[in-house]
Amino acid sequence: MILLLLISLPLSSSALTYYPDRSEFALRTDDIYIDTGESEFYFQRGHIEAGRLSSRQLQSLYSPFYRKTKILGLSLDRGRLDLHLLYYPSLAEGFSYEGEKTRLSFLVDRGGSLDDDLLVKNSQRGLWEGVRGEVEFEHSFWSLGATFGFFPSIGPMCVIRMAARSSGLEISYTRGEFPTVGRRLEEYIRLDYRSRYLDLQYSLGRGTDAVRVGTWRERYSREKATLKLFMARFTVERNGSYSSRGKRTKSSMMTLSFSSFDISLKDTDVIYIAYRSKRAALRIGSDGTWRASMETERSGLRLSVSFSSKEEVSAYVTYLF
Repeated sequence: MILLLLISLPLSSSALTYYPDRSEFALRTDDIYIDTGESEFYFQRGHIEAGRLSSRQLQSLYSPFYRKTKILGLSLDRGRLDLHLLYYPSLAEGFSYEGEKTRLSFLVDRGGSLDDDLLVKNSQRGLWEGVRGEVEFEHSFWSLGATFGFFPSIGPMCVIRMAARSSGLEISYTRGEFPTVGRRLEEYIRLDYRSRYLDLQYSLGRGTDAVRVGTWRERYSREKATLKLFMARFTVERNGSYSSRGKRTKSSMMTLSFSSFDISLKDTDVIYIAYRSKRAALRIGSDGTWRASMETERSGLRLSVSFSSKEEVSAYVTYLF
């Protein structure tokens, strides 16, 4: 706590938050983020970025299908060229270059822990020692890219990605095998459409073929549609997945929103009525569950409290500098 105060006091536009139920602190400024509970750290000053890196190019090298992998390390910005030294998800060093229509990334990967719990192909186990690279060409209407690598234990691997876009519509397709972190997929298609009155999103992922009968294969799907009329919004969303560990999950939600009120139907059997404003929120379900939260602020001190039907109470205090 004393260290966080010493860091934050000289800074302007910063906030220090205390969570009494967890005895944890979080410090947020324009270029620093520290969370003692999640062991998260981020620092950006001048040409240096450290902690959890935000580069989508780096994320794509470890997860070419989703680009949402947690990357920890150090980056040095040299204009269009960034130099990287990573320590998670594996030790690696390399660079990324971003031009007007071309992006290029390259890492020397020292490897890391492998997933030996499943009967899957070696190429699906994740963090093999080797080299990882990516190249992408982008135009106003299309893009074409490839994530590639060579790993002495499994040989050369590659994932091809292509996309086309026009008038609010974008279709992308990804296919190939690569040592990844997270979902193990071989093929992924996504469609997005945005207009004044209608938003659509559809995605479908398929894992590699089974090594033998009884081996699980990854599956993933999501559909979401939002109709916007005047001040009202009607959203229908469905999600489903079948993990490589044999776990199946699915959910659906229909929501009608008007001003500060929402009416939702979850999995066709539970109805939720919700109200939200800048300082308060309340949600009540037909299954007897409810959750309420309130927030107040005075003289730079902000107090937030939430309650739920599960007899859970959480609160945190934020001091704004």
